[in-house]
Amino acid sequence: MSKSLKARLKVAAIAVATTVSISGALVIAPSLAKAATLDELLAQLAALQAQIVALQGGSTGGTGTGLNLTSDLNPGARGQSVTDLQTALKTDSAIYPEGLVTGYYGSLTTKAVQRFQEKYGIVSSGTPTTTGYGRVGPKTRAKLNEVFGGTGGGTTGGGTTGGGTTTTGSGLTVSSATQPPETLAPENAARVAFTKVTLTASSDGDVTVKSITVKREGLGDDAVFAGVILVDADGTQIGSDKTFNANHQLSLNKAFIVKAGTSKTLTVAGNMATSLDSYAGQVVKLSVVAVDAGSAAVSGSLPISGNGMTMNSNLAIGTVTMQSGADDPGADTTKEVGSKSVKITGVRLSAGSGEDLLVKSIRFQQSGSVTQTDLKNVKIVVGSTEYDAVTDGEYYWASFGDGVSVVKGGNLEVYIKGDVEGGSNRTITMDIDEQQDIVVLGKLYGYYATPTSTDNDSDTTSEDGEFNNTLNPFYNGWDITVNTGTLRVEKSNDVASGSVAVDVSNSNLGAFSFVAQGEDVQITNMVLNFTFSGTGTSSDITGVQVVGSNGSVIAGPKDPASGIVTFTDSWTVPAGTNVYKIQGKLDSTFVTNDSVTVSVTPSGFTAKGLQTNKSITPTPSTQVSANAQTVRAAALKVSVAPSPVAQNVVRGINGFTFAKFQYDASNSGEDVRITSQAITFTTSATADADDLNTCQVFDGTTALNTGSNVTNPTGAVGADPTATVTFDNHLIVPKGTIKTVDVKCNISANFVANSTIAVGIAAAQDTAATGMTTGSSITESLTASAGQDMTVKSGGSFTVYKDTSSPTERWAIAGSTDQVMTVFGLHATDEAMKLDRIHLTFSSSTASTTDFTKFTLWDGATKVGEGVFAGTETLATSTLTGDFIIPKDGDKRLTVKADLEYVGNQGGGGAGRIVALSFNGTATTSTRAIGQSSGSAFNVTTATDVNGDGVRLARTYPTLAKLSVPSNTLANGSMILYRFSVTAPSANDVGLFKFTFLVSSTTVATSTDFYVYGYSDSSFSVQAYGNNPLNARQVYRDVARRRCSGNRFFNRGCSLLRPGHEERDRPELRSHPGASRYHAILRASRYDCLCDYG
Repeated sequence: MSKSLKARLKVAAIAVATTVSISGALVIAPSLAKAATLDELLAQLAALQAQIVALQGGSTGGTGTGLNLTSDLNPGARGQSVTDLQTALKTDSAIYPEGLVTGYYGSLTTKAVQRFQEKYGIVSSGTPTTTGYGRVGPKTRAKLNEVFGGTGGGTTGGGTTGGGTTTTGSGLTVSSATQPPETLAPENAARVAFTKVTLTASSDGDVTVKSITVKREGLGDDAVFAGVILVDADGTQIGSDKTFNANHQLSLNKAFIVKAGTSKTLTVAGNMATSLDSYAGQVVKLSVVAVDAGSAAVSGSLPISGNGMTMNSNLAIGTVTMQSGADDPGADTTKEVGSKSVKITGVRLSAGSGEDLLVKSIRFQQSGSVTQTDLKNVKIVVGSTEYDAVTDGEYYWASFGDGVSVVKGGNLEVYIKGDVEGGSNRTITMDIDEQQDIVVLGKLYGYYATPTSTDNDSDTTSEDGEFNNTLNPFYNGWDITVNTGTLRVEKSNDVASGSVAVDVSNSNLGAFSFVAQGEDVQITNMVLNFTFSGTGTSSDITGVQVVGSNGSVIAGPKDPASGIVTFTDSWTVPAGTNVYKIQGKLDSTFVTNDSVTVSVTPSGFTAKGLQTNKSITPTPSTQVSANAQTVRAAALKVSVAPSPVAQNVVRGINGFTFAKFQYDASNSGEDVRITSQAITFTTSATADADDLNTCQVFDGTTALNTGSNVTNPTGAVGADPTATVTFDNHLIVPKGTIKTVDVKCNISANFVANSTIAVGIAAAQDTAATGMTTGSSITESLTASAGQDMTVKSGGSFTVYKDTSSPTERWAIAGSTDQVMTVFGLHATDEAMKLDRIHLTFSSSTASTTDFTKFTLWDGATKVGEGVFAGTETLATSTLTGDFIIPKDGDKRLTVKADLEYVGNQGGGGAGRIVALSFNGTATTSTRAIGQSSGSAFNVTTATDVNGDGVRLARTYPTLAKLSVPSNTLANGSMILYRFSVTAPSANDVGLFKFTFLVSSTTVATSTDFYVYGYSDSSFSVQAYGNNPLNARQVYRDVARRRCSGNRFFNRGCSLLRPGHEERDRPELRSHPGASRYHAILRASRYDCLCDYG
């Protein structure tokens, strides 16, 4: 199909300025009597108004109105977007002479859009649905926004969203950026950077830049440029390339936004002419001479000029040759809505012999009539790598990071693909509009290459699948026509296989899912088929109907004939997924275990697309069956659940769950209504059911018996009374489901301790149940059970023990806070317990209470209490200030921490002392908890002390860690046998004096040539001390104790290790040449490495 082209011809235009002075005018109105229609009358009136405006000095060339269309528009549309379109179009009387703003997209608006499309070379023939002629599609919308956007109404960029507006900034500052250095501009090079400018928007709002005017300066010719472009900082081209007018100026007029308070640096770049033979040596500059920011005030010093670039015709930069790719469709095709990963356009890039290339990005122009919402999941595939395509509705592009390499003489396949989600009867066309939309960088010289094609079509029209080196589009993609919509029918589980009752109208007999894609689908004929097992036949079914998801009847009701129901009702399936249920009534001829199955054959439907008005054949062509329904009467099974299990419970508790009753309607043909339930209270010899009260049955959180229906059982001690609980809130059990309810009662504080009681259903007791629809009485199937015995206790108890997470004895820095001393575990029995107070003891024979300032109690990360030991007292009771709840028959950890005193002159602590805190079990009345069910206070039952291991006070201490050695294989010569690190804490320095190593081997070694080296880095290359090795003389081995040691290990006695540092903490032990070869395992002794703990 031939397309209109935008010729990129270098034409020297002659500018003619004409001044017209009008002192008066006589306007003669045309004869209105000849107007045949209202539209013609309105057109003539509008033309007259436009003529008057023109004579009065009004503009007829189109002005900015702040237009920002965000969606496509079709003839017949209504609303604010149409109003905005008409408001913009009427500013150009040549395009829309009638100038009517009605909010309706009628024939006059369609003609105005067609004139606009012709004026700007978008499309000039066809219809709105075939070529987009007269329709506002992505390309037309982008051009409308470009021509009319940016100056009106206070909306910019994204315009309005959901009724809001984007505040327009009051100012734009233009400044010079760092300019590209002087260099060569070779022929056929693309994107040669000439000038850079920085645009800064005021902080009070976004600024829309409508255009940037560029002037060619210097001793050169306009013809050195094939075009000039504007490039964003990320390499994205803004708009299309432009050529110079007779004044050596051009306007880069693709509108863009500078966000409030931000700056955007742009590059004015040149696409150089194919041949510069006639212009070699000319030095050309490009200057920014004007910036149009609409209503925003532009400030800054203009013009801004870049450095001069020297034209060059001799440098042979890399070349790119284009051809149709292996993945190009190769012909116009048709695709169904719902088609996935459709390959739309494919090209092959071939590198010339000049240099290797990097493909940086590619941009496709969607010039078909589909909308952005019709295409989803669009990918640009380069080689075998997929990139997500970015789109503005007209262009689809992707950048490839550092670039995809193509070696000299090599080639690269690129194609664009996507999922067709809609757009019936519209077209998808992916062109490459300009040669420079393929951004290719030479790796040797660093210039961008201009792609060309040897398959160049040199005529003045462009056919699908052709390249054109002089006209746009550079590559004219094949058209993919989106076929009519589709309709797929599937079984739906909204009506699962289940039971159905007889004599119940509107019983669900099955369900189907109708999936319409591309457009709404109208169905005017649909056949249902019924199959049966058992005694029932189609004559025993009446009132068959199709019901939508909202419950409305859309077809029927009708009675089957010979197992078939034919619906001729006209109904519409909206685009998307829709579930329809088939309902009907089975008469009493059907008996239990008969079954009914309904099915359809979708390809037999009569259907058409409402947008295309074309017939659609639904799929599949095979039979689709709904879930079968089995005939059953109303039925109910009743039982007592095995949970809750038999357990202890304290008296005084409210709402204790004694039992759970299960009502099973799995095999019922209809929903079941339960109105009452008889229950039995089974007691031990000493229990009295009178001590239970306020018994209620709950469906979740809803009480079924309320008010006067709340049950208070009565009976003699040791008797087993019964009670019938009436449900004022009826329990409804849907057919095919099981309901479980809870039976709860309050237990009086007078209930005899250690006696038992159970709640259940006896064999002779009754559940009052009926069919929800038919009202028929149901004789339930009962599994009788007395329920679980609950033993009533007078109260709970709790114990204290040392938790396995409690730390063992370790070093601690004097003056530190929140040192974990001991972790206790607390266990509650029969009821949850809230710890009220705990009795602790200071358990250390080597320290005193002056070694710490206070202790604190913690529930995880939450502090729940604290305490001190007064004076020289070693016992202290802490009353908790926060909630510490021990769960019933469960455990909880209580962490005890301490703030330690400083050692020496700073405080009363003593270096080397062990400080420990323990639980005091000798005074059980001092540790107490409150029962959360009974409300009573209980003393701890642990009568022995639970001791903590404590911490040893030190001003500082080192931490040792084993490190890996380079090799575990022994060899003659100097050998690294052991590596480890020593780290000082942040408190104070550590003085290192001696290390003692334990040595074991497979043979008895007598070598004394062991040395220790110290390093301050992890690679063991920077010496930590002035001398390496650190030991002054050999280390002698104590055979009896298997230790390597010496009188003075280091040359300088104590070696200082700074707080938190590891400069001198990476010693390694080496054996020197002459040592016996043997297998050695070394480890550092814990206490032999310190110079000073205090």
